[in-house]
Amino acid sequence: MSGGTDPATGRFAAIHALGSRPPVRAILSAWAACFAGEAIAAVAFGVIAYKSAGATGVALLVAVQLLPTAVLAPVIVAMAERVRRERLAFAVDLARAAVAAVAAILSEASAPREALFALAAILTIGTAVSNPPRRGLLPLLVREPGGLLVEVTDGTTAYNASRYRISVFYDLAKVAVNRLAFSQGHELAPHGATAVAITPGWLRSEMMLEAFGVTAADWRDALGTAGRAPTAPPDFAHSESPRYVGRSIAALATDPDRGRWNGRSVDSGALARVYGFTDVDGTQPDIWPVVEAADPPAAP
Repeated sequence: MSGGTDPATGRFAAIHALGSRPPVRAILSAWAACFAGEAIAAVAFGVIAYKSAGATGVALLVAVQLLPTAVLAPVIVAMAERVRRERLAFAVDLARAAVAAVAAILSEASAPREALFALAAILTIGTAVSNPPRRGLLPLLVREPGGLLVEVTDGTTAYNASRYRISVFYDLAKVAVNRLAFSQGHELAPHGATAVAITPGWLRSEMMLEAFGVTAADWRDALGTAGRAPTAPPDFAHSESPRYVGRSIAALATDPDRGRWNGRSVDSGALARVYGFTDVDGTQPDIWPVVEAADPPAAP
């Protein structure tokens, strides 16, 4: 997407659009803080457990965290059903932050391992209790018109409907995500919100680049250029960077008429043709027509 000094129209337009919506901004900020806190706490307690008793200490920590959580979390969640979701998530996360602070102080004071493990168990219970309301905050998106919900999957509705995808479980998973966006679109439409299912093309993920022995900078070498034998099939030339599908979502987020996509399934290449954005190298890769030509619909 093109750059510019105006944040409402430049490359940061999507961020500006999201940030200008208080409910969405609240959700993104809460998720970022929660996930960062969970990661920091997990690493910190793991280090403490390992220093105290090696692998045995880590195993004990996991047991102390999971067993009470399995028993208490469902009961607490059921008791808290009457509390508004965002308030419950906020209260629980506030309590978790306080417990983490106490744990940090006790750790610095060389408190007994048992005390720290007990706090770790409380944090884990808090995580389990806050997960259901935190993942059920979709109502915040419909308090005002213009919300956007994006599901990311593999294969459009049209492609998946006429082709068997590897195995029963994989096939169902990919079809279900597209159907989820379709169903969510029906639920969100009365509120002026939009649900879309987007599929990237051949994604140059870290795993894919590693498999072909290349990097994001020299990925074309996998096609047999630069005096080396090819390590990827010819269609890899149509692959795309992870930013391409990100730019697809950004284009939708900044489109005032994004409601026209509600309930639909679309791929990143098709959206690039509509909105005119490019991948990081200035191209507009579109692998799905190639895939469809090579893999025609088959009878069951």
